[in-house]
Amino acid sequence: DQTMGEWVPFPESNIPEWGNTNPNDVAACITKSAQIQKKHFPGSKTSVLLDSKSYPVGNSWDGGSYSSLVPYVKNIPKGLIDSFGLQGYPWPDPDPDHNAAHFLNPQLAKDAANQLGVKEIWLSTGTFAKGTAWNGQVFSLTPLERQAILADILNQAKQLKSGGFNVSVHIFAEDKMTTAEGNNWSYWS
Repeated sequence: DQTMGEWVPFPESNIPEWGNTNPNDVAACITKSAQIQKKHFPGSKTSVLLDSKSYPVGNSWDGGSYSSLVPYVKNIPKGLIDSFGLQGYPWPDPDPDHNAAHFLNPQLAKDAANQLGVKEIWLSTGTFAKGTAWNGQVFSLTPLERQAILADILNQAKQLKSGGFNVSVHIFAEDKMTTAEGNNWSYWS
């Protein structure tokens, strides 16, 4: 069981990439997967990872909002999940929102973790050096701007920690400029 690490079934299942963002369906899929895992490996760990921005039921990227994540976890039996992960990034955009209190809202993580009955929260995030917005514009952040965003991310983690949660921060650092995403999240040249 210990060698399995921590499994995250259906990561970011509240985004259109999955084709169905219905909270009841998401909870049912995570529950079934975690129950099968724990049946065969009872000491293994399972986590839920949701994006900080949720989208209406369907597969459209329109209408996303920073709203409660509780609907995605409320039907998961308590004691089945070991930790909760919140993913949020300061995406390149013509009208940027690089405020970590928005893209990594600690209240969203706290409410979901409390609903699941877990004290472990992990934040999946990063900052871009250069990135391509939805309209094709390319934006860059200076090292000082990236440092300020990372400091803001740490402030969100500290808020969660002061609420009695064990918090870890996972920084994504891959250069994806040559992929369809078109963003460089790395911290070296």
